[in-house]
Formats: sequence, C-alpha cells, structure tokens
Amino acid sequence: ARGREELLRRLPTCCISEWSVALPSEGTRGLDDAGLRQAHMRFARLQVEAYDATATHGWFFWTWKDSAGISWNMRDCISRGILHVPRGDRIGRLDVV
Repeated sequence: ARGREELLRRLPTCCISEWSVALPSEGTRGLDDAGLRQAHMRFARLQVEAYDATATHGWFFWTWKDSAGISWNMRDCISRGILHVPRGDRIGRLDVV
C-alpha cells in the first residue's frame, strides 16, 4: 500500500477501483482468527490512507456484499471493524464512519 501511495502521487489524476483486503495465503499462514483480523485491519487502514490521500477522483471497494468472504465484502468489513471509511474534506481532516 505504501508503494502504491508513492506511485499515485506521481499521477496527475486517478481513481482507485475494485480494491479489497485480500491477502496472499503465504502472508497469513499460521495466523489465528485474531491475527488474521489484525492483518486485514492493518492492510485496510494502509490502503485507505494511501488512496484517500492520493486518489483525486476517489476510490471504491470491490463490492458491497460478496459471498467469497470478508476480504471482498465491504459491508462485513465495516460491520466487523476491519474497514473504517473516512469522510471529510480530503484536505487532512477526516472523521471515521
């Protein structure tokens, strides 16, 4: 996510489309439910910070509701506290939904 932020800062305008909190299996092997939740939360936070700071035309998550699992399901990510959607003026002051 940090590398993407640097790349996006160099673009004149952009919109981030269809991102998720899916992680590669080799990065999550051996994690219990709590560890996996923390990994998803961290990845989600890093992406939102990068995208909100650099996506001049906004961003959108993969889908609102998906049966493929929480990694692709914005509704469940929000309800379980994995994803916090910022709202604000995009000039630095953000409130969390």
